[in-house]
Amino acid sequence: MPTSTNNKERQIKVTVNYTAAVSILTINKTINAVMKVYAPNGTLIKTSSFPNGFIAKHSGTAQLATTVKDNQIQQLTSVVQFMTKDKLQPLSNSVMVKLVFGQKIVNKV
Repeated sequence: MPTSTNNKERQIKVTVNYTAAVSILTINKTINAVMKVYAPNGTLIKTSSFPNGFIAKHSGTAQLATTVKDNQIQQLTSVVQFMTKDKLQPLSNSVMVKLVFGQKIVNKV
C-alpha cells in the first residue's frame, strides 16, 4: 500500500501472509523476506528486507516497508520473496503486486 509521507517522499508497505509447507526445514528458524520496487519502466529503484531476518512459523505475516523519494511516480511494481536469512536462496515463489498510490491490495503466498 503506497502512501504519501510528505511532498517529496512516498511510503510503500507490503504485507504478505504465508503458510509454510509441512516438510519445510525453516519453521522456527530465521529467514528473511526481500521486497524489490520497480518503476513503471522496469527499473529497480529500491530493495528492502528485514535487517536481521525473522523467525518463521508454520504460518504468519511479514510486512515490508520502504520510502520512495520520487513523488512524481504514481504506479510502481513490488516483488516480494521469502529468502534464506542471508538472502542468497529463495524459499518461496515471488509475489508481484502492481501498486497505485492510495490503493490497498491483499495477496497471500
